[in-house]
Amino acid sequence: MEKLKPTHDLDAFKRAFATHRSITKTALQGARRLGYERGDVAIVLSKLSYKHFQKSMTSHRNHRQWQDVYYLDVDGTLIYIKFTDRLVTEFILLSFKRK
Repeated sequence: MEKLKPTHDLDAFKRAFATHRSITKTALQGARRLGYERGDVAIVLSKLSYKHFQKSMTSHRNHRQWQDVYYLDVDGTLIYIKFTDRLVTEFILLSFKRK
């Protein structure tokens, strides 16, 4: 399922990532393929705004778990950024890769 309205509070996600830097192995691998380390990812994410929002979608594993998708152009590279909320760390970055 998809919707065109953000499910999660973007500013809360950015604050949580700046503090905890919670990221999946897949997202970290995607970031590294683009030449980014965790600190670089935090800098990129700090530039996100709601104007970069594309869609909210449910997880393939859990139709009740919503994931927000953003596209951000960084120096000519369109980056696909997807995150969701979590109970322990509040949010986790799921994807960070070339669009």
